Amino acid sequence: MRAVQSLQGFQVSAEELDPEEPEEEPELVELTLDAWARAEEGRRRGMAEVELHAGEPWNLYARRWVVAWLCGHEELVGPELWGHGLERPPNTLRALGPVLAWAARAGLMERTGRTTPSVLSHLSPAWVWRSLVFGRRPEDVTPPG
Repeated sequence: MRAVQSLQGFQVSAEELDPEEPEEEPELVELTLDAWARAEEGRRRGMAEVELHAGEPWNLYARRWVVAWLCGHEELVGPELWGHGLERPPNTLRALGPVLAWAARAGLMERTGRTTPSVLSHLSPAWVWRSLVFGRRPEDVTPPG
């Protein structure tokens, strides 16, 4: 086996550089219930940590802001709320997830099943949510928690 020096200084064999040799198919990872549970737990912990770092005053402010938005708009796209006046929390830039999860659990909004490219998130797909309180006055909406 003849070794060849690559540009980055790594050693590779001449056989590894042979374009005629077919690449191995990547092995698919089976998603087990245990793996799913670990992923869900990681997600839950991450959301709780983000909510903690944002602080209680900001979380209360953001919940009220989202209620007012949902009362005045038929749909909501999370990342776009920053561009519509929602102030960012002082300690983190990633605090909207727990607020939106709260609004969905509280029955204030539901997923439409659609996504849209988010201008404020480098055109990443963002869920489009349907307001379930559109047309109501924010002071008349009293979600739990």
